[in-house]
Amino acid sequence: MVRFSVGGAESVAYSNTVDTPWIGPLLKFSKFVQNSVVSLNQMVTYSFSIRNDGNREAGLILYDPLPAGLSFIPNSVLKNGAPVPGAQPGSGIDLGMLGPDASVYVVFQAIVVAIPPSLQITNEGRAEYSFQSLGGRTVRGSIASNPVTLSVLPSSVSLIADVSTFQTFIGDILFYELLVTNQGSVPLSKAVIFITLPPGLTFVQGSVVINDVLYPDVQPENGIPIGTIAPGASIRIRASLRVGMVDTDSLVIQSCLKYYIDGMEYKAMANELQVNVIDPDVSLSKKSNRNRATIGCMIGYECTVQNTSSQAVDATLQDAFPQELSLVPGSVRLNGQYLEGSPLMDGLFLGTLSPGQQVSITYEASVDPFIPSAAPLRVPNEATVSYAFHLPDGRIVRQPHLIF
Repeated sequence: MVRFSVGGAESVAYSNTVDTPWIGPLLKFSKFVQNSVVSLNQMVTYSFSIRNDGNREAGLILYDPLPAGLSFIPNSVLKNGAPVPGAQPGSGIDLGMLGPDASVYVVFQAIVVAIPPSLQITNEGRAEYSFQSLGGRTVRGSIASNPVTLSVLPSSVSLIADVSTFQTFIGDILFYELLVTNQGSVPLSKAVIFITLPPGLTFVQGSVVINDVLYPDVQPENGIPIGTIAPGASIRIRASLRVGMVDTDSLVIQSCLKYYIDGMEYKAMANELQVNVIDPDVSLSKKSNRNRATIGCMIGYECTVQNTSSQAVDATLQDAFPQELSLVPGSVRLNGQYLEGSPLMDGLFLGTLSPGQQVSITYEASVDPFIPSAAPLRVPNEATVSYAFHLPDGRIVRQPHLIF
């Protein structure tokens, strides 16, 4: 366009239109974060989108060096949903060629390893590209994404729970331990620990220990107060738990920490613990071949012992005869086989009974011919079975006698 004047009159003249085509990629680079508010040791997921609105394909390499406070999680890079093993955003992720009207999506994860003084972590990605011009030249350039800022919470609490054993039985005592660490930069005030117990598990009164000091008056059912936790400080809490009658084969224990920062209440959960309850079940039945007997006759007995649980047990049968009866020597059979010198009155070891296994014990007793009585005499006779089982942690537990 040319503006001119003739004789005081202004005028404009236009040239012909010249179109200069754009030759090359036209890239749009965006960066996103899944959660913008994070805490120490929390995982952060970054995602990137690069779109080519140009007319030439471009080779792309994505760079995203992480600032202090973040650490890259190895082998977390995904390109269009597919893993890229060994890729590192700090040294560059090769994205290959991106054609016109195409997009590529990249995701990787990092973890917050430190709380910065500013409580903010900001970074942006950079994509370096190259393409071939129509004349065959290689043209290189780079483009930056939008910056992304993370807000890091000033408080971070670590709660690590443990228990003395993960296999228990009814009547056992468990020792629960919790380590609380303030990993943040501000003190945690009015801190209280709450230990949630399932039905059948109760606290042993007077068993609470805080940093190796016994607190017998603390009632853990109402919470265990631990005061103020300074930055970097740790507090160790221990309590004893008694296993009572339960209707399940596992017990789940979890603790919660409540604390305050600047008058605002916060909560943190400990790791969940699952303790398996091993409770074998052994049945005993006994019968005789006589309801009535006379002096000097023989009475045959049969005892059936069955392991009705899923846990192997070592069983022992005992029949302490009353003074009116005497065991007939050599009459004891185990599953039909005679047992010489079997100590039935002191306890006959039946061996290890597998889950569901059943054994039969038969024997005879004679009625004492020297009973000084002419009237009918009632002679009760009971058999008992005791059993022991092995816990996976190496302990051996012996259960009380079953009487029949």
